Amino acid sequence: MLRNAPLVFLMFYCSLIFSQSILVDDINYSSQALVDILMSNSCSTNSNVSISSNQAVAYFNGNNSIFPIQEGIIIRSGIASYTQGTYTGNLLNSQVTSNGDAYLQNISNQSGQTSTITDAAYLQLLYRNQRNGNTIKFW
Repeated sequence: MLRNAPLVFLMFYCSLIFSQSILVDDINYSSQALVDILMSNSCSTNSNVSISSNQAVAYFNGNNSIFPIQEGIIIRSGIASYTQGTYTGNLLNSQVTSNGDAYLQNISNQSGQTSTITDAAYLQLLYRNQRNGNTIKFW
């Protein structure tokens, strides 16, 4: 057993080094700034931007961790900043609003899950392709 102690220590040490976590910022980004991050380098114009809540929709940075996406947007039913850090199993349940969503409720009901959906989070925008002028509602 003692012979394996250095190996166990090395595995534990490596997991500490590589288990860095993402950073979440739900304060410094407006809904338009979040869309600009999402749609960067696209040939589009965006308008009619809205979000359900600054607490539920937030910017994240990979913080040089092994997380495969280095920058993006979190849309969470609940408080987005609770996603920050190393996963511990805590802070899984949170609620920002009591708003529902009729479309999601219908899908849920059709699958046999009749519980009321609350705290629906969203990022909405009108996306217009600059090449052909097509417009898409995104939410």
